[in-house]
Parts: sequence; structure tokens; C-alpha cells
Amino acid sequence: VDFIKKAGDKGYVVQCTVSGSQGSITMLTGVANDGTITGISVLKHSETPGLGAIAGAASNVGIEWRSQFQGVPSAAVTKDGGTVEALTGATVTSRAICTGVNAALEAVKTVG
Repeated sequence: VDFIKKAGDKGYVVQCTVSGSQGSITMLTGVANDGTITGISVLKHSETPGLGAIAGAASNVGIEWRSQFQGVPSAAVTKDGGTVEALTGATVTSRAICTGVNAALEAVKTVG
């Protein structure tokens, strides 16, 4: 976890850096006061174009993929028993994003 910032009375924004398939992924996770995810954003990555890079893409596919994190209290890909559908050909990236989301949730528990 790189930092935690209070987002007014809505919850928190947490920036963290996780290890992806091709290098580090820096991301933001919004966490509501009830401990659920309000959204995620990928700020920086070096993932494979057309595969893991979709996690941070502004395309409809990227937006739709990130939206599955909204409202969840924890994240894991379906291969690991969770509800997050991994990006095709990018399970490592998908797991890394889940790791970042879970790290954000845990970090907020320590301050909230």
C-alpha cells in the first residue's frame, strides 16, 4: 500500500503497487465506509497489450472488467473460488489486481 486518503464522508481511496505479469501495477481502489469496493483504477502498468493491459484500458471491455469489483467485500478470480472473471490470457494480471484490492480493504480496516 502506497497511501490511504480519506474521501470525505464517502470512504477512502487507497493507492497500492502490486506485481503483475510483466512488472509493477500501480492502482487506486475506492473503499466505502461499509468496507465494499466503490471502484478501481489502474494508473500505471507494463502488462501485455491486448491481454493484461485490458485491466487498465479505457475501452468498454476494460471498463466492464473493472466494474465487477464494485460492491464486493473481497476479491478473488473464479479459478481461486472468487467471483472475479479473469481476463482471457491474463490470469496473473487479474490475480494481481485482486491482490491490490484486498490489500486496500485490509489497509482501510487499520484506519477506519
